[in-house]
Amino acid sequence: MMLLNPARFRDRWIPSIGPATTVMVTGINPVDLGNINNGNNLINMAENMLVNVAEIARQDPLRIRVMAIGLSDPADPASIDEDVLRRVSNVPPYSASGQPVGLYVPASDQTGLQNAFRQVASAISHLIQ
Repeated sequence: MMLLNPARFRDRWIPSIGPATTVMVTGINPVDLGNINNGNNLINMAENMLVNVAEIARQDPLRIRVMAIGLSDPADPASIDEDVLRRVSNVPPYSASGQPVGLYVPASDQTGLQNAFRQVASAISHLIQ
């Protein structure tokens, strides 16, 4: 397992020199760096990066809470990866102990999206009171 170090982030990606190896970042999907052109591999890399960045943000002394809205296709509720959004938000069943719990709200249509934004707004207003 490898945890990304925020001090090592760059403004652009620079490939490493040497043979590519399979790496599992602190996320949910394995990434095969030897096959970077594979569409699923690119999705896995993006999801792992998102999960890692959220985890780093939650470790900040400001106790950052991540809130996510998952807008799915009404005809295909599985069109989004709710596990990733739950991990990013740090909500059950993926709550990391000692880190602030955020909020994940699913939505599948305009009404659901409006309600999701209301829930997020309400959660934020409770944090600042």
